[in-house]
Amino acid sequence: MSKSALRSHLRHMLSHMSVGERLVHSQTIVRHILSLDIWTKASTVFAFIPLETEADIRPLIDQAIVEGKTVALPRCVSENQLVFHRIAADYDGGLVKGPFALREPPECWPVMDTLSVPGPLLILVPGYAYTAQGHRLGKGKGYYDRLLDQAALQSISLGICFECQIVPWLPMETHDRMVDAVITEQHLY
Repeated sequence: MSKSALRSHLRHMLSHMSVGERLVHSQTIVRHILSLDIWTKASTVFAFIPLETEADIRPLIDQAIVEGKTVALPRCVSENQLVFHRIAADYDGGLVKGPFALREPPECWPVMDTLSVPGPLLILVPGYAYTAQGHRLGKGKGYYDRLLDQAALQSISLGICFECQIVPWLPMETHDRMVDAVITEQHLY
């Protein structure tokens, strides 16, 4: 199956997940992440604001701020680049509408560079599908492939998805980057 056909299939599948099911699975994913050693050790977290069909990790963002971690969210600055901006406790009201129906930080918030953030850095990565080995199917623009390519050596990338998004195989190209681990409501891969 091609990447575009897989994305279409997964979009359809995720759109039919009930709101209640998504909420329960999201809460379980957040609890699992909070129990991980990589969460405890991370001093900086690069997170994302989920789309309606993605696991809702916003409670995790809030908890990171409470714990005193440095937290940043992405903003699309071009057809091929994400810039991460540091957020504060009152971030939610300041987010603006970006491309692809994403909510993102405004340009005026402080920029954080993956190479100079206080480490260790935990990068939470969205995706349409993952394999148990960490291969990822994103939205097709390569934003996170480029981010993972330039991320500091002291970073750990964690793919976030529901168990139904774990697939046995994904078509991979030379520019595709893997994540270090994948977490669902059922497993840490």
